Amino acid sequence: MKNHRSRSRTKQKFNEKLVLNQWLMSLFGLRHQWEVHKDESSELPFRALSDSIKDSGLEGIDSSNLHRFFHVLRESKLFQSTGCALTQDQLLEFEENIVRHTRQINLTREKPIVWKYFQWLTLLFVEIYLNYFFEKPNEMVSEINVFLDQFNRGNNTDIPPYEISDINKLSLQNATGSGKTLLMHVNFLQFRHYASQNRKESSFTRTILLTPNEDLTKQHLHEFRSSGISADLYLPTSGGTFVVESGLDHVD
Repeated sequence: MKNHRSRSRTKQKFNEKLVLNQWLMSLFGLRHQWEVHKDESSELPFRALSDSIKDSGLEGIDSSNLHRFFHVLRESKLFQSTGCALTQDQLLEFEENIVRHTRQINLTREKPIVWKYFQWLTLLFVEIYLNYFFEKPNEMVSEINVFLDQFNRGNNTDIPPYEISDINKLSLQNATGSGKTLLMHVNFLQFRHYASQNRKESSFTRTILLTPNEDLTKQHLHEFRSSGISADLYLPTSGGTFVVESGLDHVD
């Protein structure tokens, strides 16, 4: 996340400072958050995106092997708008990836995962981000900076332009109890998919999960194995290398 140099002392809420989050929202053609605040009759961007798929009856995958959320979003007015930078075909590609990864971790789980709408949107946002990051990073930085110029003017802030080195760090934040562990499993598969698709898997040979204590390490190891993801403790050897299986490593 970029450092913020404010032009004024106007205090902003934390969720109003998230440039990447608001940039992703803008790809759907949604009104900018700072514009919504000036027009009380308008919905906040995330609410405008999520309201149509909040119904719990839409949870799960239908006979077409796609999430019901996907069908509703694809047929929504967002994709009829000229302001939407995403196409229905792109949305389908992202959805097929999400379904494939979800089915993969469900293969060995006693109770299959059924995503809530906000979990599915998290996975969709990661798909969009990784697609840009791996396939068109320069275009990504350019688009973010065009948006950032509008963001700075709309919020009276002075966040410096993004550089290519800034986009290799991404923070995902979800509330306690929102299924972050399972989302992380799919995030790992999403990253591995895009790295492989763009012939960069050799650049990312190890994934390390940092945990604050031994109990959480054991818990995560159990969850990874439940999802069929190879993981082991990060153990230093006398030769200075590390003994791990392929997949993820853990460090306390």
